[in-house]
Amino acid sequence: MLFSSNARTNSARNISDIPTLYRIIECDICPTDRDNDYMLTLKSDSETTREIEVRRSRFIAYACRADSSDAAHRIVNSRRTRYPDARHHCSAYVISQEGMNPLLHSSDDGEPSGTAGPPILQVISHSGLSNLVVVVTRYFGGTLLGTGGLTRAYSDATAAVLDAAPKVSLVRQDIYQTEVSTDVAGKVEAELRAAGFHIDEVRWGALVDIKVVTNTPDELSSKLSSLLRDSVTVQKVGSREVEM
Repeated sequence: MLFSSNARTNSARNISDIPTLYRIIECDICPTDRDNDYMLTLKSDSETTREIEVRRSRFIAYACRADSSDAAHRIVNSRRTRYPDARHHCSAYVISQEGMNPLLHSSDDGEPSGTAGPPILQVISHSGLSNLVVVVTRYFGGTLLGTGGLTRAYSDATAAVLDAAPKVSLVRQDIYQTEVSTDVAGKVEAELRAAGFHIDEVRWGALVDIKVVTNTPDELSSKLSSLLRDSVTVQKVGSREVEM
């Protein structure tokens, strides 16, 4: 995939900046929009590396979670440090922004314009994933691959690493709080966990505050009422994103 001739492949851009012919994310169905209830991404703290060889050139692809452009750039720099003798460290990232279109960025890092960063970005975008960065480090093997060969190599390396990377759905869920007496708090916490509820926090005092992450508050209230044999009040106190 190539962007328009006046596009700069080494600069951050929003999807609206890309001509319609070359637009690679359709935002009306794209799961990376933070206004939706979920986002597909890579598992936090995961790092995946895959290597392919094309006519003795090595393409080392690395993928990991990046929740901001600053984080993505730090990761790119860390790959430069990891392979200081490599000629190219080409990269791309997609970062979801709440209430805005995804932030897209690609870098050819010295490869012929449009042959490295944009193909990496295209594969990321077609995967439906967001909040990640892919860096492909190239060691030149002595044979020129041409623009078509480079595009295929960077695309294939990216596809290989994304296929292997562990993926999760990042789901926005509400946080509900309830108070129980100290003599039953341990049992309540254990029973809620056993029932599949995600406990966000337990704070002990004269009463015990239990915060639960869930989008089914009625089920939570019903479970608590059953455990305590009494009506229970649950109060929404916030929300957070949870990996599923």
